[in-house]
Amino acid sequence: MEFRREIIVSPNGRELKKFYSAYKKVFTLREEQESYSGFKRVMGFNKRKDLKEKYGFFEEVIINYLLKGEVIAAVNFSVYSMPSFIKKRYGIDATSHIIYIFVDKKYREHGLGSRLLLDAEKTARKIMKGKTMFFIDENNPRKMSIKERKESYRCGTSEKKRILWWENHGFKELDFNYIQLPLGLKEKACKYLMLAVRTRKNNIPSEIVKEHLERYFSLSVLKGQEAENNVYFKKEKRELEKKFVKTRLF
Repeated sequence: MEFRREIIVSPNGRELKKFYSAYKKVFTLREEQESYSGFKRVMGFNKRKDLKEKYGFFEEVIINYLLKGEVIAAVNFSVYSMPSFIKKRYGIDATSHIIYIFVDKKYREHGLGSRLLLDAEKTARKIMKGKTMFFIDENNPRKMSIKERKESYRCGTSEKKRILWWENHGFKELDFNYIQLPLGLKEKACKYLMLAVRTRKNNIPSEIVKEHLERYFSLSVLKGQEAENNVYFKKEKRELEKKFVKTRLF
């Protein structure tokens, strides 16, 4: 399948609007749906020197695949440079969060999702030029209500099928009570997600998870507000005080 690839790192331009038009058709649950203004705000952080001085180098990226001018698949991800003590202790230079990834219903079963994921990983490594650990969050059917599962299925794929897809791409669930902080001032925290990481190991250092989540929550989720002040993140940090967090297959 021939398509055009475009990469977005700026809040300005028609490319972001095209992405959002396709995105909102797939992500329909309110707690997981980002607003267009939210995307614009976070993309604007790429030029914020004050935030990069505070959190270290980071970048928010969107990659669109277009056919006849329309977005048929896309991925939104972030990359964060890890502090020096993480690099020295564990040899991890950066982390990346695959925030949203989707393929239009009409173009599924052509391997576009796998191609997008590989594209995002290659791009993240190119940005950071070091060993990068990849995280995702995904709907957890064990925590979802029947109503939430029905609404989520409007995208055309069940949670179990999506989880199997991630598992086949090397991701494992992290064994702790993950809660994604609210995407907006009027929104609620999302309590039916799981956090997962690409790894073959049975556990990973909790310090990496904490440093990653502080950046992901503060920048991509809370739009520049400090995660340290959030009651849910405080609980997660307490749970992650142990040296390692176990990983498990979904």
